[in-house]
Amino acid sequence: MDLKKVTVVMDWPELTTVKRGQLLLYSNKASPSRELLSIKAVLEEWRHWLEGARHLFLVLTDHRNLEYLHNAKRLNPCQALWVLFFTRFQFSVIYHLGTKNSNADALSWRHDLASTPAQPESILSPSIVLAPIRWNLEEEMQQALVNKPLPPTCLAIKLYVPSALRPRVLQWVHEAPSSGHHVHNIIQSFRESGISVRKGQGRKTILDARDLRALRRHCITYRNATVMEITTWAQEYFQKTLSVNTIHRAIRRCRLILYRSKKKPYLNMIQKRRRFLWAKAHLKWTVAKWKTVLWSDESKFEVLFGKLGRHVIRTKEDKDSPSCYQRSVQKPASLMVWGCMSACGMGSLHIWKGTINAERTGGEEE
Repeated sequence: MDLKKVTVVMDWPELTTVKRGQLLLYSNKASPSRELLSIKAVLEEWRHWLEGARHLFLVLTDHRNLEYLHNAKRLNPCQALWVLFFTRFQFSVIYHLGTKNSNADALSWRHDLASTPAQPESILSPSIVLAPIRWNLEEEMQQALVNKPLPPTCLAIKLYVPSALRPRVLQWVHEAPSSGHHVHNIIQSFRESGISVRKGQGRKTILDARDLRALRRHCITYRNATVMEITTWAQEYFQKTLSVNTIHRAIRRCRLILYRSKKKPYLNMIQKRRRFLWAKAHLKWTVAKWKTVLWSDESKFEVLFGKLGRHVIRTKEDKDSPSCYQRSVQKPASLMVWGCMSACGMGSLHIWKGTINAERTGGEEE
């Protein structure tokens, strides 16, 4: 590296002063706006060199989102004005990790401060300091290491404490005022002052832990029961005056929440038997045979509100439990579409008009 060139660059006015002066007005802005403002401040400072340049110049930034500056679709009014200002320049924003930008970091160093040793400053006032506390443990450890070499597993950057001095080091660290022991000190102060926490403070709950377990068993057994029905049962079972809000809070204490139950078509034993026999008959089919199959299915879109059904009381993990399903037989008013697919591709959707019977179903499949 040419030292003359580095000296010339270091003599230039600092760009950080320009950036910091304008950032005072945008201190409450988000980080992308401040990063974009720094680019704008640099371009304004060096406009007479960069505007109308023949070659494309690069802008290095440690903010990855600024790479898509020229293609951004959502900008606030302030950012839109800055982007309009950027159209006067031909540049490209490139993301560069801050830890790898060592050259720019070196230019910002104060080389005149490198020879000045750092002087530690105390946060305590000199008037309250009587005498410093000095421990000779480190000197004793260094003296002990002269006669006994370091073990091979010890790192060179670590300070090894011989086994003979370890109890003293632990005692020194443990008994220091800066080590804390807040819980022990609080308990000790309570015992010395005679103050104790009285038990049974606050309003007692109507339902204890045993009642909550009984309530949980009842809710799991009757998952589709409403809160009003559970309240009526709880008043008779516990022989207590309970409100709907109390039962609702108790259900939440049992980690149960009211969810809308999932719907599953009802299948009788004959339908289940037919599906089992069909799967058993096609168990040994090859891939070539399955490619000749035309798969078809229908879907519906509810025209009216549909059949929402009652809520179910369950936990978040019980959403796939069969006891939390809602069996539905009669369908509400809806619009049905029919589609098919095969190994060759997907077919178009067909909208059913009117009611569906076996003859119409067979004709549509053909």
